[in-house]
This record gives sequence, structure tokens and C-alpha cells, in this order.
Amino acid sequence: MPDTKGSRIVTHYDSQYYSNAKDWYHSKYGKALQKLRRSVIEGIMGQAKAYHGMARAKFRGINKVEIQILLTATALNLKKMVKMLDTKKVKSSIAEKISYIMQTGYNIFKRLTIRFAI
Repeated sequence: MPDTKGSRIVTHYDSQYYSNAKDWYHSKYGKALQKLRRSVIEGIMGQAKAYHGMARAKFRGINKVEIQILLTATALNLKKMVKMLDTKKVKSSIAEKISYIMQTGYNIFKRLTIRFAI
């Protein structure tokens, strides 16, 4: 009797799992997720490879590579956070300047109406 402990299950391309995955991939939900992947995840992975050294592992061993991946992901998230904070700061700065310009225009208009009313 063969030992089944630790044995693998081998699936073939025509198995039920393959057809289920293929059906899911070609479903409306699967197509939407693939579009999202192309636009979001592939860009992030490309940036990690190009600018953050993820094209090759710097160290040996699963634990050290995992640390490298987590540090790279942290750096990318921090860059996104800084970009978001700067956007909010710029928007509030623009809103303050527009408000100041409008108030100045109102004050000039008020002075002109008072001056010509006399």
C-alpha cells in the first residue's frame, strides 16, 4: 500500500480546475479584474523593478527576500501617501488664494460703489 502522506495531486490542462479557472477568467468579473490588474498592479510592479531594485533579489534566503519585498512595498506606499498629502495641500492653498482674490475684488467693488455714490 503506497504512502499517501505528503503526496501531491497532479492536475492536467483538461481537468475540472482548469475549466473552472478559464470560465472565471472569461467571465465579466474576471475581465474587470484583469483590466484593473493591467492599469494598477503592473505599473506598481514595473516601478518596483525599475526604481527600487526588485528586478533581482539582493540577499539569499526566503526570509531576507521577503524583507526586501516588504521594504520596497513600504517605500512605494510612502511615496503614494506623500503624493496624496501634497495634492490636498496644493488644493487648499489654491482655494485660499482664490478666496483672497475674490475678497479683494469685493472690497475694490465696494469702495468704488461708495465713492461714486457720493
